[in-house]
Amino acid sequence: MRDKILRVDFLILLFFLIGLFSRLFFIEKVQSHMDGPQYTMAILHYDLKNATPSVPGYPLYIATARLINYIISDPYNSLILVSVLFSGIGAYVVFFTGKQIFNKSVGIIASLIFLSGAAFYFLGITTYGYIVSSVMTVVLAYIVYEISVSKKQHGILLGFFFSLALGVRPQELFFIGPLFIFGLFYLNLKNKIIALVSFLVSFFCWFIPLVSTVGGLKNYILLVNSFQHGLVISPNNIYNNSQSMIRGFVLAFGLGNLFLIYFLFKRIRLIQKNKLITYLKNKQFLFFLIWILPSLAFNFFIRSDHPGYQMTYLTAFLFLISYAIWVLNRRNIFRMVLVVSCIIIFNLFWFFRDRDPGNKLPYTPTSFHYSEIRKNDARMASKVDFIKNYSEFSYAIITGSVFWRQFMYYFPDQEIYDLEGLVTENIPWKYGFRKGYKWRYIEYNTKEFIFTVPKNIHSIIFTDDEAQFWQISGEKKIYRFPANASITIVRVSPEEKYEYSLGVFKKNNEK
Repeated sequence: MRDKILRVDFLILLFFLIGLFSRLFFIEKVQSHMDGPQYTMAILHYDLKNATPSVPGYPLYIATARLINYIISDPYNSLILVSVLFSGIGAYVVFFTGKQIFNKSVGIIASLIFLSGAAFYFLGITTYGYIVSSVMTVVLAYIVYEISVSKKQHGILLGFFFSLALGVRPQELFFIGPLFIFGLFYLNLKNKIIALVSFLVSFFCWFIPLVSTVGGLKNYILLVNSFQHGLVISPNNIYNNSQSMIRGFVLAFGLGNLFLIYFLFKRIRLIQKNKLITYLKNKQFLFFLIWILPSLAFNFFIRSDHPGYQMTYLTAFLFLISYAIWVLNRRNIFRMVLVVSCIIIFNLFWFFRDRDPGNKLPYTPTSFHYSEIRKNDARMASKVDFIKNYSEFSYAIITGSVFWRQFMYYFPDQEIYDLEGLVTENIPWKYGFRKGYKWRYIEYNTKEFIFTVPKNIHSIIFTDDEAQFWQISGEKKIYRFPANASITIVRVSPEEKYEYSLGVFKKNNEK
């Protein structure tokens, strides 16, 4: 028994260290997407009204990074270290959960896919909170499994970890709330009360400070509502969402999806033979159904931008795929090792391959490819360094929506403008106008498409690489940087007016 415990402890340590060090040396070096700067600014200045961070607030995620920042005094790398740390924790949590729900082999396979899958890898080396929320979801799911299937009475753990999961990413309520209710249903009356008290006490510990930052619950609700965008169900949305979801499965599991498809095909035949009602009586089947369906339905019908949005149901499929691999190969250990090795190699190849050797493609902020991270490191770092050393004229910065928050973060003392009509003709997005200054911003829609040069400004820096091809009034200077990056600068006069449209920035009186 002692040897068995030591072997398990060794695997726990091994997976944790692999998760830690497989990420630590590959982290992104500069801000690469809009979420990162708002989280980073939130560590130093938490302001929901100014979207640092955006509502509903990510309080425990930001708090964790803030604790690390007290030690290293680097808010950006504090966020990166949260992702790295939870990659190590996640590798262990996934192994342990797979081992407890199925068996040790399934736990090992699940952890290895978690460590190698492109989606998990990307989230572990960038400033996203999804890796933290996915780990918390797995912990909550394991507790619910212990309660519903193994008949354990873990009321205090259920309430506490449900609260923690919501504290990391509050919008997960709609996806993991049914899982919490499912676990609550199987508790006895005493533990139901304990679970609810545990949840409420731990919930209010972070929720009261959160709403106090905006002046109370009423203001918080109004703020949340004001940031809601129209989400509609339409055939076009469903088509785009389904494409994103397919991509999510490929990025998360690679070749492992083939085993899932074959396994599900066999299970569907069994369901047809034995009738669905038989499976609905199975607690394990219900457990995974409730874990998967809410987030799966949301991503399919409403919104599914990238695998980060899909993490709730992808973590469930992580265990089902690992179980399918084990079931289909358990009679031949050599074949199982070979299959898992092929999946790992494919996953790592898919993540680390250079998908743009000539650096000709435009940067994609959330690509889930390592080469895009390195490309952005080269492009963004060179632009930031250049602007920091630019002193020829007083300037304002005009940038597209993809990078406006990044430049707003790096240049708090400069006026940063995002003129959406310059980069898109899509309605209603092209009407967007943003101005950032001192880590605060104003945002509104306009149909005038007029830009007035601020007082004391004598040059405008266009940070988008595509600006070199735009029709811009005046003499342009183009500065080129590594990875085919460029900055375009044009001389202007204070209070001059410019009309702008897609790829056009010309003086108001110019024909």
